[in-house]
Amino acid sequence: MTSSHSIARQSRRVLWRDLLAPKEPFNSWSHLAAAAITVVLSPWLLWIAATPSRIAAMSTLLVGMLGTFTCSALTHALHAQQDEARLERWDRTFIYVLIAGTYTPLCLVVLSPGWSLSIIVAIWTQAALGVGLCWSRWALPRWLSTGLYVVMGWTLLLCIGHIWRVLLPYQRALLLLGGLSYTVGALIYVLRRPDPWSQRFGYHGIWHLLVVLGAGSFVALLVSVL
Repeated sequence: MTSSHSIARQSRRVLWRDLLAPKEPFNSWSHLAAAAITVVLSPWLLWIAATPSRIAAMSTLLVGMLGTFTCSALTHALHAQQDEARLERWDRTFIYVLIAGTYTPLCLVVLSPGWSLSIIVAIWTQAALGVGLCWSRWALPRWLSTGLYVVMGWTLLLCIGHIWRVLLPYQRALLLLGGLSYTVGALIYVLRRPDPWSQRFGYHGIWHLLVVLGAGSFVALLVSVL
């Protein structure tokens, strides 16, 4: 018992040490801050969702955001290598949940029941396939795994006409800003360019900022339509 407590205390000390002095400071702290903001905003976002179905849908988005930002922050913080591969798998898993979770409340609010059900089923089917690939024995190349995120994200084009008619001009701007932030960020992540100060703030840091901007844009859009 004493030994297990000692190991737990040591693990907590290592975790706090790595969070305060992370392996990649900007990459870790940027998404750690985003995770903290997600926690703070979650009660309010669930409250404004109001109905049980919308609360459940908003919960999937918040789980995706919190999981993505937390796993990413830890991956870039921890100096030990043994947990990095597992954290990266969880990170990729939560990205699929984040994309599908973004779609779900938006579809419930702005689409007709028929279109809403079709898009939600399509996006969660893609998410399930993506998660399965994350935990399979096959390691997908960076360009392919990232491309799957982009394809999922732009599934919205199947019903863009219906959504466009419902949204106000500023809401359309938020929709475009979110989609383009994720897409440009994915392109930078695959190309690893631009990479201004690779040791402090490189292509990965830009990718992190664009992910935060994309998530923030979609949260603002959802708040405006609820």
